[in-house]
Amino acid sequence: MAGKLRYRPPTTAAEKQQRDQTRAAQLEQLHAQLADSVRALRTGDDWQRLLTTASHLTGYSFRNLVAIYAQRPQATQVAGYKAWQTLNRQVHKGEKGIRILAPVTKKLNSDNPDGASADQDDSASDAQKSPRTVVGYHVVHVWDISQTTGDPLPLPPTMALITGQAPPGLWEGLADLTTKQGFILERAALPGRTNGETNFTTKTVTVRPDIDDAHAVKTLAHELGHILLQHEELLSNGCRGLLEVEAESVAYLITASRGLATDDYSFGYVANWATAVAGKQPEEVVTETGQKVMGTAATIIEHLEVTAQDPAITELASRAEQAARSTAALARRADAAKTHADHRREDSPPPHRPDLVAIHEAALAFYKDNLTHHTAPTAYLQRRGISDATTTDWALGYATPGWTDLVDRLRGHGFTEQTIEESGLGLRSRDGKLIDRFRDRIMFPLRNENAHVVGFIGRTLATNPNMAKYLNSPETPIYSKTTVLYGLPEQSQQLAAGATPVLVEGPLDVLAISETTSNTVGVSPCGTALTASHVSALRGAIADTSPVIVAFDADTAGRQATSRAYDLLQAHPGPCRTVTWPNGDDPASYRHDNGTATLQHHLQNAQRPLVEVVIDEHLHRWQRGLDHPETRVAAARAIAPMLIASPGTEIAPRAAYLAQKTHLDYETVNTILIAAVEHQTSSGQRIRARGQPDEATAAPSPAALAHQGFDAPLTLTGAAGSATAAPGRKTTNPLEQVTHSL
Repeated sequence: MAGKLRYRPPTTAAEKQQRDQTRAAQLEQLHAQLADSVRALRTGDDWQRLLTTASHLTGYSFRNLVAIYAQRPQATQVAGYKAWQTLNRQVHKGEKGIRILAPVTKKLNSDNPDGASADQDDSASDAQKSPRTVVGYHVVHVWDISQTTGDPLPLPPTMALITGQAPPGLWEGLADLTTKQGFILERAALPGRTNGETNFTTKTVTVRPDIDDAHAVKTLAHELGHILLQHEELLSNGCRGLLEVEAESVAYLITASRGLATDDYSFGYVANWATAVAGKQPEEVVTETGQKVMGTAATIIEHLEVTAQDPAITELASRAEQAARSTAALARRADAAKTHADHRREDSPPPHRPDLVAIHEAALAFYKDNLTHHTAPTAYLQRRGISDATTTDWALGYATPGWTDLVDRLRGHGFTEQTIEESGLGLRSRDGKLIDRFRDRIMFPLRNENAHVVGFIGRTLATNPNMAKYLNSPETPIYSKTTVLYGLPEQSQQLAAGATPVLVEGPLDVLAISETTSNTVGVSPCGTALTASHVSALRGAIADTSPVIVAFDADTAGRQATSRAYDLLQAHPGPCRTVTWPNGDDPASYRHDNGTATLQHHLQNAQRPLVEVVIDEHLHRWQRGLDHPETRVAAARAIAPMLIASPGTEIAPRAAYLAQKTHLDYETVNTILIAAVEHQTSSGQRIRARGQPDEATAAPSPAALAHQGFDAPLTLTGAAGSATAAPGRKTTNPLEQVTHSL
């Protein structure tokens, strides 16, 4: 029986010549296909679909992205044959590979042409690896995940974020990179419908304060794209359309990579901007634009990964944003008449704060009455386990599907169109007609510290996947989403009596927690990330020694929100704990599936110190390399700044947990933490002139370190034997110590 045919490398000169000719023909064919594919990009939808492919396939050059898109437009995860095997997946028999370009490299300063070799890296990126240089390209094959079978891979970010909400840390990361470019970031009103503006003369970036969080990060990513693409010098060339395409394409890739919906993006015809550069062919402009866009987006994404691990940057940016929002809110109150002049009769005075409170009370009465006359919302609440008593106590309601049902009712109560629009309960349609903001939604009233209704959050009953599940009131002179916690005013008496607050994500979660036990109450930021103002309001309602439980959803966004909550709660003297939910549940769905008694048991018995979950989340980013001692030490060093910000009594148990999770000995972790304290101290005092350090700038003393929870002095056993390290002085290298112990 004949054996299986195997590949035999060419040996004779004729065979080698035939191989080279075949490769050259394949390369020429792929280059021709690339040129045709670039020329085929005609409409804005064509460009957007290419960007969607790019958002899934990070690390590939623009040419290879075009090649992949042309051959398999629906590709989401691409790798070579061997790479799929290492992931325990196998390419289906008979599947046609996707042809892309891989670099051929040779060693620098090598005169030997035989030193050239094909770079067979399955990532197939065009990155050059020192000390080799690229001398050409050849054709290799990769396959999409849909062409393989085997073990499942981690899921990419979903597009199911609540409308108005941005992923935690995204704004902060973009803001940090903006300031690092020498620009001042501000939230201020802009003329017309402009949402953002970059002024290269004054070095300022302005984002409107009255747009949703998700739209704000999209706008900031767009303006940051202008900065990193150095558009200042190009503005005088008349290529404004091309510049906007480049910046908007960067914003598209950033938002898509973080799971934000991209349905509202639109791009003009490629020919409109690709022909705007004199002396260049359209396909040349498209290729250059793609290369610049991919490189700029990669720079921003890399920075976001770094800042996500830096709680100091996150907290600083959060405070700056909150200050900007507060300033903007004051400005809106002062200029309310001017802001809404286009829709106001000249003889109509601007609405006053009591008018806005009164109109929300009237809307609440309308919504509550609706709920008693409609079976669909009542049936939905019953299916979710919400009792009639809770529906009444929490004043739940229903917004009917009609376009102007509430607006007509409010007009009948004597409220002007200006007041209806200023309250956020009504908004203008495209033809200028005033319509209801909330339609066919279960309504949850949002109250301020005086228990006055100042806004609403509505949960849709529609099954349309393109419709936002939750919709918040916009910011108004009486409502700011960054300061109001749903459930806090309603349960202030229970909290004052000693009930434990449980931070959750949505209003149904709040009701699930609050109905479960008498000693726990749910509170939620509802529709935005947890802020310092939220935490300040919560701490004002509880005792300093009261525990706080964080019980956000179990998905990626929930874990990130938990890390954010830890940063904001570090100043709270009481214990901070967390409860995680199995199988991707949230409190409401967990109760629905398992019952109230099981939820109560889980709340009481599944609590862990909040810091442990945050440490786990940080270590998850290092998971692949934790088998190596170098990676374990690097991970501990990255987490150290977060731990040293804790109260002194908390540091020792947290250090012990970090040592357990990284498989480092306690002394090594303690040494890393001391080094972090020393670095923090010296970094904070660099404004001093050169000379001998005084008491304020000197490294922390043993007594100061002991006060923060560290052992002093330390005795370490490293590569050189036993060494006693006094805090404030150089200690044994932790890496040497751990590698020696291994």
